[in-house]
Amino acid sequence: MKKLGFLILASLIFTFLLVNSSNASTTWKECNQEASDKLQNVGGINYYCCATNDVYGWETSSDKCIPSITATPILPSNPTDKDSIVIRVEAKDDESGVGSITLYVYDKDGAVFPNKENGDNQATFSPNQKSVGKDFAIGKLKAGDYSFTITLQDYANPPFVRTMEKYSFQVLKSNSVITWGSTLKERLSSDTVLSVNINGNVKTLTYKFMDYVDGYFSAPISFPYGSDSGSFTITVGAGKNCRTQNDIGTIDKRCRVQVQADDNTPINASFYIDYTPPTTTLSLENHGSFQVITLNCKDAVSGCSSTLYCTDKNNACAPNQKYTGPIPVSGGNYIRYYSTDVAGNSETIASYGVSTGSGTNTGGTTGGTTAPGGGTMQQQNPQSPYINSFTFSGDKSGFDVLWQAFYPTQTMQSMNVECGLNCDPRTQNCAQIAGEGCNPYPYQHGTESVKSGQCRILSPSYNFASGSSNKIMCLFYDPANKQQYNTFTSYDFTPIDFSLLSSNQIIATVGSTTELKVSIANRGTLTDSYSVSVVADNPGTLQISPVAFTTDGISSNQATSAEFQIRPLVDNNRITITVTSTTNPSLTQTIVMDVKSGLFQLPDFGLAGFIQIIIIAALLYLVVGKDFVKFNRTKKRR
Repeated sequence: MKKLGFLILASLIFTFLLVNSSNASTTWKECNQEASDKLQNVGGINYYCCATNDVYGWETSSDKCIPSITATPILPSNPTDKDSIVIRVEAKDDESGVGSITLYVYDKDGAVFPNKENGDNQATFSPNQKSVGKDFAIGKLKAGDYSFTITLQDYANPPFVRTMEKYSFQVLKSNSVITWGSTLKERLSSDTVLSVNINGNVKTLTYKFMDYVDGYFSAPISFPYGSDSGSFTITVGAGKNCRTQNDIGTIDKRCRVQVQADDNTPINASFYIDYTPPTTTLSLENHGSFQVITLNCKDAVSGCSSTLYCTDKNNACAPNQKYTGPIPVSGGNYIRYYSTDVAGNSETIASYGVSTGSGTNTGGTTGGTTAPGGGTMQQQNPQSPYINSFTFSGDKSGFDVLWQAFYPTQTMQSMNVECGLNCDPRTQNCAQIAGEGCNPYPYQHGTESVKSGQCRILSPSYNFASGSSNKIMCLFYDPANKQQYNTFTSYDFTPIDFSLLSSNQIIATVGSTTELKVSIANRGTLTDSYSVSVVADNPGTLQISPVAFTTDGISSNQATSAEFQIRPLVDNNRITITVTSTTNPSLTQTIVMDVKSGLFQLPDFGLAGFIQIIIIAALLYLVVGKDFVKFNRTKKRR
């Protein structure tokens, strides 16, 4: 009986399953067909179907991997408000591939990307791309804190967001860039307007002036600016913010202006203030029917630029010839002349009338007769060559001599020249001695009235010993009659020498960087450069950068400088500046300079701020100090 009941129950269950399996196979087939259609759309991804509680559907079997972000570099890595920012998103999905990347950028007030200028914040990709990347051009952003979100979708589950990540970054404020907008002149002959260009976020601009004489800056002039770009001007001139040469008894009569935007590195300009024209003196040498005129320009500040002259018979010509050396002027003529300095000042035209005997001076002054450039000149007789100009210069590799000369009477006569360095060409064949002489070049033929030439002594044998003199000697002569028609000239010179132009102290503030400028003037004849070092007495209390510096080579009577940054860490210090000639290392000069500094300077917070501090201190004493005193007295009584 039990067996029969069991068989009946089993038959019922089998019949139920058979019916339902027939229904399920039909639905399964439809599901697979749908999966097959989907399969073609995604390029080879396998799907499977399943049934749960009589509800049939499908899902992928091959893609159960969530897409991931592999990199999000910000370009540049530390952006400023002047940079065009790019966010590069790199992502991967090892199954169906990354379908899309969507990016939003936010500041504290909301979304800043996409915007009207940059609206492309989504990238789509074709199926099965396992690794992808996209550069999103954000553009320029204001300085501040930002965040951005990245949304990824893969191809297996298009309706669903599979990955969303949030990141943050910061845009820094760019350093403002200030430059001189006008061409800077080293020498000023009148009040001048300087233009300053500004590029960047600037809140406050500050400028101040300093005389090179004592190294003290004027009180800084600050004013709010509050703009990204633009320009402003500063008027520089004597009586306004720089002293004239009449106020300063030093060889370096310069003024410097410093401009600073916020706390950024300042820019500097230095110049000579020169409102005084040069003076030209005239000296002459009488040769009977003609006179040799020498013009000498002097300018104490910016230096002479050029001297112009002309000659005529009625004292009316306009000077237009550049003076290069002594000028032979025949009787009955006038010479008119004037000079300009480097700053642009011009003196009044002066003139001199030449007669057969002595001349008539109608402007300028006369002086004694000397060889050009201060040397000695010995003529064998009045018809021997006359040296019109004579200059020399050099360095370690060579010594150059340049000249102009003429015959007072037989102007078309040929001329030859021999020169020697510490060697007398009258008694020695200096050109045959290495480092002591040079062959004449070019040969001075008779087709020139004023003859110009030069020679170069290779690997010259200078005498660098301290206190020793060097001498360049040249013999000018008629090659047809050397003994009768010759002129000997000799010049003493110091090959290497220099002077330092610097004050004896520098004012600084503890913790702040101050510029130290060491100016060097080449007082020798040769081109030279200089190694400069700065050492603190207490190195741990004063930061110096750089500690050593080598200047470029400069020629005679030129100046150069070495600039250092010093940052005191304590109140006062002392530094030693050592300057050495690179041509002659045995020549060294040293300056010991005090560095005066304090923890603060009153102008940093102003008089009003100082008074506020005093008032606050008094109030604190009234409120707290009295109670504290009463408490101590009560405690003592107990």
